[in-house]
Amino acid sequence: MILARDSFNKRKWTPMQDAHTVGRTHFMVTHEEAEGIAIQALTFLAVEPPRLWRFFKLTGLDPDSLRLTTNEPGFLMAVLDYVLQDESLLLVFCEHCEIDPAFVSPARDRLAYTKARTG
Repeated sequence: MILARDSFNKRKWTPMQDAHTVGRTHFMVTHEEAEGIAIQALTFLAVEPPRLWRFFKLTGLDPDSLRLTTNEPGFLMAVLDYVLQDESLLLVFCEHCEIDPAFVSPARDRLAYTKARTG
């Protein structure tokens, strides 16, 4: 079973059958949607200085290196990795952005898949 989006803005999802995943649940997230979720996560971190500084401290980044790193392959995936490591942060982010927490990990996986395919 695949969950397909009714409305991206409302992030409502409904079950949909797919021949490749019959019998198991799969969350379908496009690359563009995954990037959008990751960008929302980065923005969410940036609006609160304590969150952003903790992100910097744990990743070894600083404001200057952040500007250089944002276009690197895998950066947005790493942002989602960071958010996924802290359940309370994940839940606050998802509530703030009205995203079902069940879609953050598939978004991260989609970015990893795209990165692996493109090198």
